[in-house]
Amino acid sequence: MIEGLMNIYATDVVIDPTDSNTVYYTTAAQAASHLEADPNKIFVTKGIVYKTSDGGENWEELPTGFILDTGATGVYINSKNPQDIFVTTYNAPRPESGQGRDTTDSEQMGFLKSFDGGINWQSIHSLPVGFEAVIESAVSPREFSHIFVSPFSPRDQQPKSFYSVDGGLTFKTSNIFLNIIEYDPYDSSGNHLLGYQHTTMGSNLPAIYESNDAGANWKKLSDAPQEIINNRQFLEQASNIVWDPKNKNVVYLTGAGGYVWKSIDKGKTWETILSLEELSE
Repeated sequence: MIEGLMNIYATDVVIDPTDSNTVYYTTAAQAASHLEADPNKIFVTKGIVYKTSDGGENWEELPTGFILDTGATGVYINSKNPQDIFVTTYNAPRPESGQGRDTTDSEQMGFLKSFDGGINWQSIHSLPVGFEAVIESAVSPREFSHIFVSPFSPRDQQPKSFYSVDGGLTFKTSNIFLNIIEYDPYDSSGNHLLGYQHTTMGSNLPAIYESNDAGANWKKLSDAPQEIINNRQFLEQASNIVWDPKNKNVVYLTGAGGYVWKSIDKGKTWETILSLEELSE
């Protein structure tokens, strides 16, 4: 997939649920990350989303437009109307002398929305100024208007998460910040979510949280797996939450160190089923 004039950055991929030959691939208007690369050379010319309709033989760069250093962080397709596409973005200039990327005072593209399969796009600026650079997001697979995002935060403010029940036109602040979120695919209302917080506040330990009101309010469901608690310096960066497609009670959590944890009670307790040590054997 990555050849010719395509950007080296791959940020997300989604397959049209009604046509497996149609795939969307998101990227970034950023220069190559290795130090000897030209920091002013980017590979996109029209936008930060690519599309194929023939299973990957040919790719079209879609005209989303872009701002230098902007990347798409997530792409979602409405399963009830696959022409309806939603993309989250962030803009963080390339750091100087090894400093981390900072979104403070950076112009943001907001959310990108297409209603015709990527032919035309519009930008939606519905998050508060300073909180538009989205790094983590989820959209309900059953109720496409329900969206939850966790953006970068300004340097002088506490991190916040936001939720929407109108397709991203408006957002409200959630009661806690979460690093990972996932909607329950078995919940047709789009109101049940699980989340993970490793950015601990005060004396709180990394933990799994649950919401039953579309992300407005969360309650602690369980402590993070014990390996995370015991080795937070290296393992607190859990990466994904996935429901078993055949059993609504089974949920998986992935993390650093090759770890995979399994819950058979919807996240209340966790069992380690894979680690780096097992992968190395």
